[in-house]
Amino acid sequence: MTKMILLITTALALLTAAGAAQAADCKITVGLVMELTGPAGEYGQAGAKSVEMAFRDINAAGGVRGCDLATDTRDSQSQGNIAVDAATQLVQVKKVPVIIGGIISSVSIPILTSVTAPAKIVQVSPASSSPTLTALGRDGKTNGIFFRTITSDALQGVAAAKYAIDKGFKKLSVIH
Repeated sequence: MTKMILLITTALALLTAAGAAQAADCKITVGLVMELTGPAGEYGQAGAKSVEMAFRDINAAGGVRGCDLATDTRDSQSQGNIAVDAATQLVQVKKVPVIIGGIISSVSIPILTSVTAPAKIVQVSPASSSPTLTALGRDGKTNGIFFRTITSDALQGVAAAKYAIDKGFKKLSVIH
């Protein structure tokens, strides 16, 4: 399901970028800033593979407005400052129309506030769930160009509690 949401969100975001790419070589390169190493490396590797699979499916179906999608993947090393450097290079030097990443909020937020929002470049996060992202959007600090495929942590707990109450559960255990 997450793969499908990411696929749809990215395809929609790229529709606006496809016009410029069509005039060139009809290949749209998307910047991927993922946590390939570091504490979140396992998640970032899975996320990067998911994007590659989704793009392969999109390309096999004719691409976006006839243009193939490609990625320029960078490792954030699960660190915000490294992610900002990678995203800056992708936006300013490589001129990508979209950044996908990071997987974790502590990588996505610095990319958003330092790179994508100021540059008005679309950013899609496959898993960042910090309520800070909601607040940034509510306060108008995302320029309306940040999308995530998972809800805020603030809503996940409420939804889980409602589900438990609706099911009549009487006991709770937490495994950490």
